[in-house]
Amino acid sequence: MRNRFLVILFLLLSISATAQNGYLYTYYPSGKVDGVIFFANDVLEGTSYWYYENGNLKAERTYDNGKLTGVAREFYETGLVKEEVSVKDGVRDGITKFYYDNGGLKEVRTYEKGSLMKVVKVDYDSLYIAPVDAYKYGNTQNNIQKNHDLFICEGADVCPKPVGGMTDIMANLKYPEHAKLYGLEGYVTLVARVDSTGKVKEVNVLRGLGLGCDEAAIEAVKATKFLPGQINDKAVESNVLFKIPFVLSSDLQYYYSSPSEEISLNNDSLKTDSLSSATKTVKKVHKVFKNFSCDIDQCARPKEGIKSILDNLDMPAIVKREKIEGAVIVEADVDEYGIVIDTKVISDIGYGSGNAVEMAILRTKFEPGIKDGKPSPCKVRIIVPIIHEKPKENDN
Repeated sequence: MRNRFLVILFLLLSISATAQNGYLYTYYPSGKVDGVIFFANDVLEGTSYWYYENGNLKAERTYDNGKLTGVAREFYETGLVKEEVSVKDGVRDGITKFYYDNGGLKEVRTYEKGSLMKVVKVDYDSLYIAPVDAYKYGNTQNNIQKNHDLFICEGADVCPKPVGGMTDIMANLKYPEHAKLYGLEGYVTLVARVDSTGKVKEVNVLRGLGLGCDEAAIEAVKATKFLPGQINDKAVESNVLFKIPFVLSSDLQYYYSSPSEEISLNNDSLKTDSLSSATKTVKKVHKVFKNFSCDIDQCARPKEGIKSILDNLDMPAIVKREKIEGAVIVEADVDEYGIVIDTKVISDIGYGSGNAVEMAILRTKFEPGIKDGKPSPCKVRIIVPIIHEKPKENDN
């Protein structure tokens, strides 16, 4: 089974009870366009396009009465051409070119009516840098409004942007472990100075999150190749402002582990009865992810997530003095108006921390859970990390 679902939308050019006419749109699970394919009387006709999720062209093919014709192109995710195939009446005829992922020519093949006549191969040149113009045809991100709005600049007709869109930056982004433990989410807003070759020269954070997120964002941007800004189709050095999202995966959960085994936080063995065992627990923490879980479409949670609860948290003096860290799990009943009506501690680190977390949750205003598109009562399990460093205020 294909790993993406297909949604079909027809823009009918003529009405027919039996024949398919018009455009067929296919989509990624994220809702982004995967393909735009044209049919006439159930037969492929004209030019059809396929896209990567970042908005760049993946493939382009032209059909005449169902037969491939003209030049068929495939692209790398950056927008650079991967191969160009000359086709007539459905068979290769003419020149076919293959390219390396850095834009350099890899191989040229000559065909005559489907028969391979000649092959010329070119060695890989690691020093080759594709010109900006080489990205223009396949780099179609600016056609996607959402992606276009991500990058803001002044003094340039076209803003600098990563060759593979935000996908490239996110691939280089390392979520700081302490930020994961805190359940910290939000955006880091920054300005990058990109020179006329697409190299990032300088990065400055305008609004940060803390807990290592600012530094992680800077490193991710510096490790990313950009397309330079342009004025009158000429590459120029310019600044670009954008946000980098820090969002914890929705399908992950807390777990502790020892060198030989992984133990769920639901396990009673994690309840601590002494200061030494509580202190030892924090050394076992390997990953902390999702803070809210429930069995309806959307869990009840505060607008600012776990941060709202932590802002209302007043921990017992011994927990703060001895810097005891770990996690408290509380099950809360939240009504359809976002009011917490009951709480129950599921897992604790001792010293009154469970009661303190319960009080913080009861003092926090929640957004109601959503079921079938409507506000709904919700039983939500909340994992509250107890650490002793707070993040910066965020703009989310």
